Amino acid sequence: MLSDLFSFLHNNPPYMGQEDSEALIDAVVYTMMVDKVIDPDEMEKVEDLSDKLYWKGEGSVEDYVGQSITRALENKNFNNQAEPYLQECAERMNNPEARKYTRKACLKMVNADGEQTRTESALTEIVDKVFG
Repeated sequence: MLSDLFSFLHNNPPYMGQEDSEALIDAVVYTMMVDKVIDPDEMEKVEDLSDKLYWKGEGSVEDYVGQSITRALENKNFNNQAEPYLQECAERMNNPEARKYTRKACLKMVNADGEQTRTESALTEIVDKVFG
């Protein structure tokens, strides 16, 4: 399962502007952290993906990933914050293909370890709703 995620993330994403790229990172990082664990292999793949994105931000993409982790931790109350947080990410995306790609990336991240907790199952529904 983890290899499926990694092979997916190695594919080039569709063209995305800066806002699309930032929203993708935020959504994938949030999804990665829903189990409150940052797996080093998953983190490496998030960084690999971020290196493929269009980036013209003020800071480096690596800095943005770090900031995204902080934002995800500030929104860790899943029951109240997951849907609004991911909805905000989706609304920042201008390219419909970016939303589709983000949906797939998030779903792959949820299923990466081959197990799905109740929280991860609920997250799958939210991801389908906001990015679908």
